Amino acid sequence: MTWPVYAAAAVLAVGLLLWLGRRFLRHSAVQTRRRFRARLDRYKLVRQAIVRDELVADPVVLAAARAHAAEHGLSEPATMALVDRYIREIVPFFNI
Repeated sequence: MTWPVYAAAAVLAVGLLLWLGRRFLRHSAVQTRRRFRARLDRYKLVRQAIVRDELVADPVVLAAARAHAAEHGLSEPATMALVDRYIREIVPFFNI
């Protein structure tokens, strides 16, 4: 075997270990929450990326971004980049 095969195997092994570690930690967090009967709001369990994607795709946000772009003479991609930056600042991140 050559070194690229060994390198690929090492990368896959590290990726698998990271995935297993994340899964174990998430399972432990859920079990701890259940054990102590802690109550969490549903939105606290949703991943931040999902909330960001839904906000960017929201028709009201898109209409406001287009209006802002037209009002200030900016391109739509530049305005959407600004909107994405604001959403990243605003959307909270909860980690149990």
